[in-house]
Amino acid sequence: VIDIIQPGSISDQGGLEVGDVIVKINRKTINSIVSYKKAISASKSLNLEVKRKLGKSEPGKRQKDRSLFFRFVVP
Repeated sequence: VIDIIQPGSISDQGGLEVGDVIVKINRKTINSIVSYKKAISASKSLNLEVKRKLGKSEPGKRQKDRSLFFRFVVP
């Protein structure tokens, strides 16, 4: 789960948001900080699949989410 995005960063400019959940990087499932670090260190071109919650949460109702796809090239 993304908990902070620095203003003006590549992530900020690319459209990632606090609360987004990174599901895959370069088609590899991300299920731990170890798998995240391994995936981002392996390439300068990152294709992210992200889940984002839609709308406001309401008691007793499951909040819908949407899959988004981002591509970043790390300088």
